[in-house]
Amino acid sequence: MSAALSVILVTDSLDAVATALARYRAATDPARVELVVVAVAPDPRLTTATLVAAGFPNARVVDGGDGTLQAAEWRAFQATTAPLVVFGQAHAFPRPGFDTAILAAWSEARPTARGAARFAVVGPAIANANPETLVSRAATWLSFGRWVDDPPRGEWPDVPGHNSAYDRAALAALGDDLVGYLEAGWQLQAALTARGHRCFLEPAAVMDVVNPSRLGAFVTHFFRLGRLVAAQRSRRWPPSRRLAYALGSPLIPLVRLQRIVRDSLRRGTNAPWVALPLLFLGLVASAVGEATAFLFGPGAPARFVRKA
Repeated sequence: MSAALSVILVTDSLDAVATALARYRAATDPARVELVVVAVAPDPRLTTATLVAAGFPNARVVDGGDGTLQAAEWRAFQATTAPLVVFGQAHAFPRPGFDTAILAAWSEARPTARGAARFAVVGPAIANANPETLVSRAATWLSFGRWVDDPPRGEWPDVPGHNSAYDRAALAALGDDLVGYLEAGWQLQAALTARGHRCFLEPAAVMDVVNPSRLGAFVTHFFRLGRLVAAQRSRRWPPSRRLAYALGSPLIPLVRLQRIVRDSLRRGTNAPWVALPLLFLGLVASAVGEATAFLFGPGAPARFVRKA
């Protein structure tokens, strides 16, 4: 039986993906999942034989190259063979039926007569894998608020960058540019939608994501994320525009907090309200990261890190 879904996991050791492997083994049909694990650090236990013994008959281990996430995912993509590719994460775990729901949604978006996929991306709903702390719940809302609490099924302008399923043919059509777009999910989806593809959200497919649970890790995470995204968006801006946005960055937390409140009222959920101070702190950290990017650049490239 050929695999219908390729799942890519980047890791620095077998231990770091042990929980993800167990959850994928329990939540999906391993016979139709092709598992491609990218090793960004040497671990003699991380072998194809180990993955097969763990219950994945279609598995392989790929060298991670220079260790940056986009290079690792690019190498893994080249090793995939299934028609759908999930750029998974070591700290994200599917709930039972994930593969079934993703494949059923994608079947509604088969290529048209002209050969262009109606939907090139099928994304899951997101849930908090470690909801015990208010810090992690605030992090979930800041990172994934649009896609939590049973979001509506159907076409969306974008879906989660990681843990979504991408049409492999649509990705391959991007050619050598794909490695650049893999720097961030929003860039990849923007490149696909610019070519006429669309995104679909399937809430029956749910991914539990581990979020920062300690205050220090929370602040650091959103500072780095803000800096990374701002650097990506402003890469081709003239210095005058970057300076203007840096000066305006103190307004960003207020604007984004207003959007979060408005969205919670529209959806009839009070989940974010108890975490408003933490939400504002995370938004401030993100805004400081954005200002840093506008003034000083992106910093070090994104690499595999374990969630705290």
